[in-house]
Amino acid sequence: MDYINYVKEYPIQGTIGLGGGAASLLMTSGGVKAEAFRGNRGLAGMGNEGSPYAVANIRYFNLSSTGNASSFGNLSVARRNGAGVSGGGGETATRGIWGAGAGADPPGPWGIVYNILDYITIANTGNATDFGDLNWAGDNIGGACSNGIRGVLSNGFNYHYSSAYLACGRMDYYEIATTGNATNYGNLGSPSPSYLYWGSACGSDEGRGLFGALAGSCNNCIYYINIPTTGDASNFGNLTQRHPTASCSDGSRGTWWGNGDNATIDYVTIATNSSSSDFGDMNPGVNYACGVANDTWGTVSGGNNDDGYKSDIQYVTIQTTGNAQNFGNLGVSRNYSNSFSGD
Repeated sequence: MDYINYVKEYPIQGTIGLGGGAASLLMTSGGVKAEAFRGNRGLAGMGNEGSPYAVANIRYFNLSSTGNASSFGNLSVARRNGAGVSGGGGETATRGIWGAGAGADPPGPWGIVYNILDYITIANTGNATDFGDLNWAGDNIGGACSNGIRGVLSNGFNYHYSSAYLACGRMDYYEIATTGNATNYGNLGSPSPSYLYWGSACGSDEGRGLFGALAGSCNNCIYYINIPTTGDASNFGNLTQRHPTASCSDGSRGTWWGNGDNATIDYVTIATNSSSSDFGDMNPGVNYACGVANDTWGTVSGGNNDDGYKSDIQYVTIQTTGNAQNFGNLGVSRNYSNSFSGD
């Protein structure tokens, strides 16, 4: 791990990975599910560029061909370390939502901590609009995932609560197509608060959500939920590495990428409880990056290591194994962003 850089910047911070979008819908005994929920436009919002420590800018790029990112617009408030999901109930995700995060300004050691939910229409560049509020304000979020209809976010650390860990592992959910405030979903780990935060998540076509690479009581554990229902998470297995990682999924296979200068990429089959297997290596190895995928490629962008902040976008073909290749450039050197995809 890039321990020196980690202590120097923020002692407790994190990065979140892929949310998701939606395609055709089916009725099942478990409720509505999405047959597929990704698109070919990847978006990476918020983050830290060193100066400033929190940014509002959103970047976007085409996931169907290699290339560089462009500016999309801005969030309503500059922040870092939130979480993003996408969906909306159409053939592919049409709406993306970013939630939570910490700002650059006092009060507190790392700035104001927010419970904001912002949304954008993925096909149209422009600034984000208010969606509603989470039940808890936090950064170092435990992850967020989607089945294309519902987003679930595991809340994180907040210095301003009576106990900084009060919200950790408490999950909120919101229906992506309908603006409004979040509702309690359940707990990530037990008892509550679980002291689990600073993770990243993957969503599946069958409605399963995985949260992994969490700081706290089990820092290489993976937990799973059934997104269309509510309730507490259950144990799935373990990663070979611990936080802070980026994650992304093609809906059936979930991947977690690196921590610090550890370049390892892990993968699991989302439908099958098990510990992870080795996928390959990142190039370069980074932490505090963000991940996003379409149905074929998984990408990770930004992050930092001992050499400083990075602007690289790297990719793999998720249904194979092997090392990451160069995809393009984010256009800014940034960590603590988070991503989702749609059209």
